[in-house]
Amino acid sequence: MNNRKCLILLLLTIICSCNTKIIVQTTHFQVNDAFYQSWTVSENEKGTDIVLKLSTVDKCIVFDSLVFRGVQMPVSVSFENEYVILKSVLHVGISRLKTSNTIVKKPDQLLYKCLEARQSYSLNGMRREKNKYLRF
Repeated sequence: MNNRKCLILLLLTIICSCNTKIIVQTTHFQVNDAFYQSWTVSENEKGTDIVLKLSTVDKCIVFDSLVFRGVQMPVSVSFENEYVILKSVLHVGISRLKTSNTIVKKPDQLLYKCLEARQSYSLNGMRREKNKYLRF
């Protein structure tokens, strides 16, 4: 019985150290640009676009969502030359678009999966662009 406990403890130690290596691993992509830009359509319709420009993205990566100012929102993925562009929209007030934003108590971060392992990338130091005023 004692040998069985030692074996289980040894296996748990190995598994935990493997998981630690995955978490400590360097990032699977490079962020070339990260900014946000507020916009206004009318008195009641306002929002902020969050844009990330990435390169050297590993093939295993699936981008899920991002957290900005305590709100988690889905990302749309597009491609521009050798870059992967991620965009999210944070609406304020009435919106013409349907969104599935969720209030969370997390810092600004990009959420993604690599080989089914959920991971995050901190979005500290994002640049703020000048406000946009749109007309329809």
